[in-house]
Amino acid sequence: MVSLVMLLLMTILGLTAMSSATMEQKMAANSQDINTTLQASESATRAVLTDLNVLGSAINSNAPVSADVRLDSGFNLANQPVKSQAAVTYLGESPVDGFSLGVSNKAFAAHHFQIAGKGTMSGNVTTETVQGIYRVGASNLK
Repeated sequence: MVSLVMLLLMTILGLTAMSSATMEQKMAANSQDINTTLQASESATRAVLTDLNVLGSAINSNAPVSADVRLDSGFNLANQPVKSQAAVTYLGESPVDGFSLGVSNKAFAAHHFQIAGKGTMSGNVTTETVQGIYRVGASNLK
């Protein structure tokens, strides 16, 4: 009789340990997916930052300019494609304080942009990042 009670207790303990391990595995997989989509989002943001054509298009547009960014590796994680996108919004320009090249201070301006990157995997895993930057260039107001 004592051995049956012990067997029952060991079975319950084993089932509890298996349930806990399964939950920890799911949590680790979710964490990995979120990290992967975060990296894809950051990659899209970085790609747009270096593409002057996209930034120039944003200056000339009244609406956000979207750019689908294909990752160089075009990688899949466990047969789940990872997609990345970025949208650039031009926020306007402001004077550049302390900028002197022997020309009028109004000839140059700081052009402000907001870049929203988005990384997506199947299974409804999405991460978005938003970054603000400015680039010094010719003023549009003069």
